[in-house]
Amino acid sequence: MKPTVMLITALSCAASPVLAGGPVVIPADPVVMAPSPPPALDWTGPYAGAQLGWGWASIVESGDPDIDGDGYVGGLHLGYNRDFGSIVAGIEVDYNLANIEFDNGDADATINTLAHLKLRAGFDTGSTLLYLAGGVARAEADGGASGTGPFYGLGIEHRFSPRLSGGAEYLVHSFDDFYSGGINLEVQTLQARLSFHF
Repeated sequence: MKPTVMLITALSCAASPVLAGGPVVIPADPVVMAPSPPPALDWTGPYAGAQLGWGWASIVESGDPDIDGDGYVGGLHLGYNRDFGSIVAGIEVDYNLANIEFDNGDADATINTLAHLKLRAGFDTGSTLLYLAGGVARAEADGGASGTGPFYGLGIEHRFSPRLSGGAEYLVHSFDDFYSGGINLEVQTLQARLSFHF
């Protein structure tokens, strides 16, 4: 009978905290960690890419109606951005071949190249950059005509990955005395852009 007495005594000791209202330990649920957010994209650094789009232009002559033209504009760009947190600023140069043709009824004229020295500043929303642009542009046309003038515009750029971004840009240009005789040239361009970041 001694083993039976020992078994009953052991069971009584084990059950006594529960019967006496003692603490009952309940296994805790496993802790589930929330996934950490992906690191914010940093726009700081050099980039290079290509752009392609369409241009609209008007030749403004004193006392005469405007002469309009349009055609493709496309080329390459190279730039550098600096990310200050919510603000991104940078500088860029580009060079475009163009085929913006005018027809005034007597003779045809064509803008062949369009280049920019550009400053950009915009708001960083994370993977998307909304920016303003401005600077100095140079255009050249057949017959030796050329001009330098200011431009301004706006754009949007989206980072598909840390290395690749794409977007669109709209610019407005003004060239005074582009052709002899006080003829001014106004050009608007809308281009899609693709950039690789280093």
